[in-house]
Amino acid sequence: MGVGGLSLTLRLVRERQGNNTTLSSLYLVKAPQPPEGGDNGVDFLCHCLEDKVREHKIPKETAIPVGVYPVRFRKEGRLHARYSQRFEFHKGMLEICDLPNFRFVMFHIGNDKEDTEGCPLMGEYKGAMVDGEFEVINSTATYERVYKRIAALLEAGQAIKVEITNSPNIKVF
Repeated sequence: MGVGGLSLTLRLVRERQGNNTTLSSLYLVKAPQPPEGGDNGVDFLCHCLEDKVREHKIPKETAIPVGVYPVRFRKEGRLHARYSQRFEFHKGMLEICDLPNFRFVMFHIGNDKEDTEGCPLMGEYKGAMVDGEFEVINSTATYERVYKRIAALLEAGQAIKVEITNSPNIKVF
């Protein structure tokens, strides 16, 4: 449990597939069950773009496995250094930790398959595919908005995990 006993989960739901990309929605789940008469405790945060969902990993071309993983700040590495210089709000990369056979997987900025390298990219879905692939737009603005919300929770001592699921129409190759 985190601050005040509230359990917080990021839920990444994979919804659609391109030839080599997967479009997902990212939600913040504030409580396992909604309070009676209250909202459902779930907020849509953004869309994410990932690599293709595969049973066997191909480095930098495979979406991370379905499961539940902790999210923590990563305060080292080239992305952290670059984002620290670029954004004064930056406290550390939002790393998805304890993944089987994956390392250094972080939510970050990017628009298309060339930017993912196995990481979820934050953005808005533009409603069209390009050459059989999904893309996201407004990634920098979306990242800043979502990052600030998640980072504030982590800084306050809140434990956050990400639950990654495939909708029924997602095929594993």
